[in-house]
Amino acid sequence: MTCGALVTVISPSFGDPVFDSVERSSRRYRKGDLEGAILAVAAANDRSVNREAGLEAKERGIPISVADAPEECTFLFPSLIELDGIAAAVSTGGRSPSLCRRLADRLRSVWPSWVEDEMKKDQKQEKP
Repeated sequence: MTCGALVTVISPSFGDPVFDSVERSSRRYRKGDLEGAILAVAAANDRSVNREAGLEAKERGIPISVADAPEECTFLFPSLIELDGIAAAVSTGGRSPSLCRRLADRLRSVWPSWVEDEMKKDQKQEKP
């Protein structure tokens, strides 16, 4: 993991692993699962599970992103565009995840050449 987080994913089923360091619990979410958490993401394909996780997080004072209900979130994930340590984020404030994805994809398509051009400009300016 980039930031060294200890991540636990609770799901009745798993596809391909995203990260080797993720702890997996193969079951449905249960109240109490957020004990000790400092951040939560509710991204089940079940509205009632996401709502329940969101309520538990708020009761515990844990920041939560609820994938299917931006109005229930206490924070939102932006789309991150990154190249060689240079990064930008795109967000629509939860209003349109599909627009956010399209904007990020468009930026990713020009990001490498744009960053390279800007780095060259900086190098020219830094020379005495």
